Amino acid sequence: MDQDTSEAALTPFSQQSKVLTEGDICHVLRDCKPFHLHRLPLLAFIPIVQSMEPVERFKLSHTSKRMLEMMKTVRSQLDFVTIVLKNDEAVIECKDDENEFHVECSAMGYMIVGTGRYQGILLLKPGSIAVNTARAFEKIIGAFKVKDYGIAIRGEAINTKDFSELLAHPIFQNWLSITIDGISLKTEDLNLVMDRADSKKFLEISNCVFPKDFKHENAFKFANNDYNDARWLSLEDAMKIESARNVTLGYTSFNIDDLKAYLKHVVENDKDLFEWMLIGVHPWTPLQDLFEGMLVLEYLYPFSSLSFFLANSASKTRKSPVIAIHRAPGSVTLSSWSATEPPLGGDVGVHETFKDTLTVLRLLDERSRLEKIVEEKNKDSVVERHEIMKLTQQMESLNVVFEDGRAYVLMY
Repeated sequence: MDQDTSEAALTPFSQQSKVLTEGDICHVLRDCKPFHLHRLPLLAFIPIVQSMEPVERFKLSHTSKRMLEMMKTVRSQLDFVTIVLKNDEAVIECKDDENEFHVECSAMGYMIVGTGRYQGILLLKPGSIAVNTARAFEKIIGAFKVKDYGIAIRGEAINTKDFSELLAHPIFQNWLSITIDGISLKTEDLNLVMDRADSKKFLEISNCVFPKDFKHENAFKFANNDYNDARWLSLEDAMKIESARNVTLGYTSFNIDDLKAYLKHVVENDKDLFEWMLIGVHPWTPLQDLFEGMLVLEYLYPFSSLSFFLANSASKTRKSPVIAIHRAPGSVTLSSWSATEPPLGGDVGVHETFKDTLTVLRLLDERSRLEKIVEEKNKDSVVERHEIMKLTQQMESLNVVFEDGRAYVLMY
């Protein structure tokens, strides 16, 4: 072996290799034949697609029907998709934990909205806004696992015909929520939403102007019924609410007498009317007068209180025998409590804290009944007076304090 050959053999490969210039790289790339993803074995295809950002996957799903079918084997999850309907278009907002992309749909087709390589037209095909939005959404649910999706209207008047067609389209029947924000509502648009009320779906309407004297029998038939401004709601209509889950009346025209009447209606009703309800009122409403003439047990905290009422004890249909109320300046929050389960939004610890509440309320109710008998009998009420004393002692053993006609538990 001559000297040159032996030195070459000992020279590291990196030192023997020629440093490639940009021109060399371009030459190599020109000579390379492109490979087709759909011809790759599935084991090779999957990691390549998994490495792509969601927007790249969406674009790839448009290359062929075969590619779309292959992508169904490696679909990633989109946590939530929102279809935002505007006056002359719809925008589909797609989000996962880290990424987001938008698809803009019009009567001419749809395109990815963004910058640089992520922007581009994916379909040019005349059709209504609803039809092209459905076409784009069909591709999305083919390329991704869509956990939930909703429909939104934000600050821009909409075309009622487009809204109606979108809601009626077969592919848009499983929406989770409808949110409407910042527009003047038309009765026909509201009716389109209310006619699709579902106890598993959510409705949120914020910062909107309602038609005067609006009414609909399904206005509170959703799982969540969230109205930022509910001044359109009359007390009479509020008393028709029943079997609701969450109800938010962000601002109402109710006065203290209306609130008293509604609370009495809730407590005495033989049905469970809701699980949770917030009623917004004028900040100067005298909420300290709300419980006048009612049997109430209060849990007192340093800067607030939680008050409990015994719901209609004669009812055989109520599952929640306790009504809880929290008062704050400008709002009253009511919730229905089961005897065995934590309240909506609460946990086991909350239920443990108030585990004696139902027992105390029933004792208070019995004591109140006996006190009425004493008032009627006057002197001939020795037995009743003795029973009242026993009931009082029993409640005091559960940390109940009686003072100035009030029954309360100190939580500090």
